[in-house]
Amino acid sequence: MAGLSAAPPGSASELRGLSNVRMFAIIAELRWHLLRNSLRTIRGRLEVISRGFATVTMTMLSIGGAIGLAIASYLTVDDRRFSSFALIFWGIFIFWQMYPVLGSAFSAPFEFGSLLRFPMRFSSFYILNLAFGLLDPVSLVCILWLFGVFIGVGIADASLLPWTFLALFVFGATNVLLSRTVYVWLERWLAKRRTREALGLLFVFMMICFQFVGPLASRWQRHQAPPLGQYAYLFHIANFLPPGLAEAALIDAHRGDQMFALFSIAAIAAYALGIAALLGMRLQAQFIGENLSEALAPVPAGHQEKVRAAWDIRLLPAPVAAIFEKEMRYLFRSAPIIFTFVMPLFVLAMFRFVPSHGGHESSFLVKAPDWAFPIGAGYALLILANIVYNSFGADGAGLQLYLTAPVRLRDVLLAKNLAHSTVLVLATSGVLITTIVLYRPPSFAVTFGTVMALLFALPLNLAAGNMMSIYSPKKYDFGAFNRQRSTGATAFVSMGVEAVVVGIAAAVFFLTRYLHRVWLAGIIFLPLAAIALAVYWVVLNLAARRVLERREILIAEICRT
Repeated sequence: MAGLSAAPPGSASELRGLSNVRMFAIIAELRWHLLRNSLRTIRGRLEVISRGFATVTMTMLSIGGAIGLAIASYLTVDDRRFSSFALIFWGIFIFWQMYPVLGSAFSAPFEFGSLLRFPMRFSSFYILNLAFGLLDPVSLVCILWLFGVFIGVGIADASLLPWTFLALFVFGATNVLLSRTVYVWLERWLAKRRTREALGLLFVFMMICFQFVGPLASRWQRHQAPPLGQYAYLFHIANFLPPGLAEAALIDAHRGDQMFALFSIAAIAAYALGIAALLGMRLQAQFIGENLSEALAPVPAGHQEKVRAAWDIRLLPAPVAAIFEKEMRYLFRSAPIIFTFVMPLFVLAMFRFVPSHGGHESSFLVKAPDWAFPIGAGYALLILANIVYNSFGADGAGLQLYLTAPVRLRDVLLAKNLAHSTVLVLATSGVLITTIVLYRPPSFAVTFGTVMALLFALPLNLAAGNMMSIYSPKKYDFGAFNRQRSTGATAFVSMGVEAVVVGIAAAVFFLTRYLHRVWLAGIIFLPLAAIALAVYWVVLNLAARRVLERREILIAEICRT
């Protein structure tokens, strides 16, 4: 073909023959150019700002934690209370493994599988995976914490430094390997729809249970705790896991039992080798071209799919009603929406049955039940922001239908916003019912003020969400682990909007309560709600025009495979 020529002979083999260091340098240079070019867009600049805030936060957390662990390690060795090392090592281990799973990052994670476009060897692919795990912010924080433990032990007893270095080095390597292994295997399991649904429900259940940690701890303190002797077998099992083995290595080294200390370190190394083998199995499947996409099941010839009747929504135009129905059906299949409904109810239940720090005294909401409805409704609004700020994320290739169908993009955005508003109305209704059942019916003044506050806050969130859905879109990736629903820039903007809106609402409520004129809150929010609705209407029309102007960017981001 004209203008095309074959690749130079041996070029692919030359690339494969590059050293790992040279290959890493080429990929690092590519990533640097991608970052520099991203600064030309608004989204890229906001991403850099959000990453800056995340970096400052992680730096403060890491330095403060390292200093604290250094002091704790020094006191542990100096006082000869080596059993305290169990708390230190288990704390680092749990944070290292659980935070990347349950926490949400400020920036979208790097698509590691994209590196397979380079003609690299499997060893390079494996080492790169470990390098990304080692340079992960959580890993860097935990490594600095381990360094703090090393410094504290060295100051207390310099003779333990060689053994401490070996134990911490092997323990850290095991954690890096385990975190990468958990990541890639969960990514594989979440490629199946049933697994995603099961893990989504499990995640919601874990978050609900987490809310009851405080109540259970308070009840444990108020009642006589059962003797720990009956749980001794759990502690024996923990001694054979990496944190327990690291503790045993330091204890044996301090006692002079070097053989047992070496055995503990070797046991941790054995864990590392086993985990490395599991990681290699998963990466080998990716390297040879495993495709995790879900294909449609074959349909027998002559099979007629049953067509469901559409919802009869006569108050809305036909295009808006159709898109609204589609959004509602998709939203109620999503675990975050279940989370939106359930969490405010469980939070209210938790505050209802949890005693305060004063022992048998009631909690704050029991003493002031009028605040239960506003707090629950505000919590529901905060959770809803998870989907409002990325309206097109779940559309995928269907976004192109919106751009080619004879439907106004303004109607598309309006239908999506109506669906989000409906979810908030249902969640708020559940909060109101829970408040009535567990506390008492809120007064008319509080109810009216809360409704007006939502009418003020919701339009502003929808307006900001529409613009961020256009300027900083991100495709939902349900088949991959730890893929957040919005970009770092979107998370940064949403936090700013929520801080302003919630701050204004809280100030109005506290001021009117201080003046003993709670009924004034609804009257104050009434003009604010009118202004917010006007702002939303203007932004809605502006966003519809921006969709057309940025349709290439939207298609490239949302419809990519």
